[in-house]
Amino acid sequence: MRLEIMNTTDRNIVLSVDVTDKETSRMYYVFDVNLPEDLPEGEYEYRLLDGAEILSSGVMNIGGYDSDRKEYEETITYKQYESE
Repeated sequence: MRLEIMNTTDRNIVLSVDVTDKETSRMYYVFDVNLPEDLPEGEYEYRLLDGAEILSSGVMNIGGYDSDRKEYEETITYKQYESE
């Protein structure tokens, strides 16, 4: 099997490695992988492949959760004026 991790911003594959399922679960693939130390924290897409067949794909988060991080939703207000 091969694991590919792709950056969601520039769509470049940042990691492509062969992995071996430990076969400890009938529901999940379990394997170890070493990530590059210079890989930035963030959101990535992954694909687990067996040859050309995609076994699993999705979105993954690399790095910890930052509880101090704040995201704001900007409120957009529209004004409608009557025409004369």
